[in-house]
Amino acid sequence: MKFNKNNLPLFIQIFSLSAIVGTLSWAIIAIILLRIGIDLSFVAGTIGFDVYIVSCVVRLNPGTLAGIAAGSFICAKLQ
Repeated sequence: MKFNKNNLPLFIQIFSLSAIVGTLSWAIIAIILLRIGIDLSFVAGTIGFDVYIVSCVVRLNPGTLAGIAAGSFICAKLQ
């Protein structure tokens, strides 16, 4: 995919959605492993903003990075 003004919103949507899905899937995997008895905590930190009324925070973990990689791969394959 060549990036231009027309497909930039699609790239941003796929990138954001894949990062969120990766983060949530890693959290679910971590909960399942914790129930089994394996303590797995690879949280790198938080990225977000807080304006006293609205707060948005994303916790970075390996699932986030895997989701971003998958989203980049999907965008590269779309033509």
